[in-house]
Amino acid sequence: MKNKAKILAAILAAASVSMSLAGCSGDDTTSSDAASTGSETSTESTAEESSAAASGETVNLSWIQIGPQPNDLQMVTDAMNEYSKEKINVTCDYTYLDWGIYGDRMKAMIQGGEYFDIMFLNGSTVYTQPAETGRLAALEDYLDEVPDLKEFTPDSLWEGVTYKGHIYAIPTYKDSSCTNYWCWDKPTVDALSIPYEEINSFATLDPWLYTVQDAINNGTADSAIGQYALYLTNTGLNGYAPVDTYDLNVDNVFLGANIEKADGQIIRILEQPDVMENLKLLHKWYNDGIINPDASTATAAPTAKTVFFAQAYPGAEAGYSLSAGREVVMNVGEGPMYTTWTVQGSLNAISSSSEHIVESLKYLELCNLDSTMRNMLAYGVEGTHWTDNGDGTITRDEVKQSDYGPATYSQATFFTMSPITPNTADQWTQVQDWVEGSAESPYLGFMFDSAPVATELAACQALYAQYAPEIITGARDPETAVPEYYAAMDAAGLQTVQDEMQRQLEEFMASKTAE
Repeated sequence: MKNKAKILAAILAAASVSMSLAGCSGDDTTSSDAASTGSETSTESTAEESSAAASGETVNLSWIQIGPQPNDLQMVTDAMNEYSKEKINVTCDYTYLDWGIYGDRMKAMIQGGEYFDIMFLNGSTVYTQPAETGRLAALEDYLDEVPDLKEFTPDSLWEGVTYKGHIYAIPTYKDSSCTNYWCWDKPTVDALSIPYEEINSFATLDPWLYTVQDAINNGTADSAIGQYALYLTNTGLNGYAPVDTYDLNVDNVFLGANIEKADGQIIRILEQPDVMENLKLLHKWYNDGIINPDASTATAAPTAKTVFFAQAYPGAEAGYSLSAGREVVMNVGEGPMYTTWTVQGSLNAISSSSEHIVESLKYLELCNLDSTMRNMLAYGVEGTHWTDNGDGTITRDEVKQSDYGPATYSQATFFTMSPITPNTADQWTQVQDWVEGSAESPYLGFMFDSAPVATELAACQALYAQYAPEIITGARDPETAVPEYYAAMDAAGLQTVQDEMQRQLEEFMASKTAE
């Protein structure tokens, strides 16, 4: 990992000067001035923010999270509040937005100015848009209030959330770089002598898929893996555009830039020769009966399957094995690579209208760095939802774990959280060491402001469902389908989007060079 301490310091210093020149005086943060500037938000002073908790008055926060509301949420909240009140004199109430409604409800809350203190966000679009409209608090001037959290979070993550000179969210330090693994059913690997540790690409996978399919067809394969060597859903197989080669893939339009070339050119990813070769292999496998024929419309795949490709981390095979009910082994296919989108997979932002910005930061610091608090937030109440094994791991209660199982990736770091048996006590240490060795995309920190081309981008994205599932599952020949797809998108305004993205990227690269 490259050290970006100087960059962060420069950001903080520049923001401090900017705020002093603007004469920030603690005006109402929902004012039209704040909303119109986007990059400048008025907030109460740090000293004033700290006064409530310092005076002995307990501050109660609100945190919007993703996923279904756990049955035992109140029980766990009560336990956490007792602990956090003792530690920092701050408590918190949680609101969960279920997976299916999260995106629309979160946007409505932000756009409508609903009050909250902390909100989980993911992805650059849902991060930059509320930042542009002044709905998120700029946090760089407050980070000295949480020095341990500031120091704990790697510089690459701060760079990945810096938008137009400001930091609008706390990035979650976890598997924040992307590593994609080929994951295999171990009984099948053993039975067919598959050298899974040598398979790290579509090309090296190719002959072994035929070996597996032959075993399935002649009845010698374990029936538990199903009828097809490669099961796909309509989201396709990760890796057709390798994450350590391509970055800036705007949702559903396949525009990006080449990491290896680092030439700052926006390209059409599906047209690239290496990507096309992978798509051709998918099409060959589909035609040869290796991929399930309903792949382009399927929304779910069997839990036990021969092979799948997934973003993961060292030790993740234990969890995959539990889910599949069979042992799973893994081998790295791509990465690890830091990009803006990998960093922004888990963010927690603070509303610009929050009356307790400092207390919110201190609460996030407690959740990230205090292992007692982190375990409660992730697993629930010790003795009810889980037990400490005394060896650095925990065991979740087989019954009660279903009453409290939030999305841990959306909350706080993994690295102060106890691993779940059968994972080893050093699971998260292994992951942290792995992430520390990540490469960085030359485009880390670039966030596309789509507002100037919002109409064209929406029109292009609307074509995704019509074309993309058949391309990325192999159901159609990419040599004809990809040109057809891009032609349809050109008619919808893709070139306008590409030109605007190119302009913004050139400005971004020039600013990085100036640093």
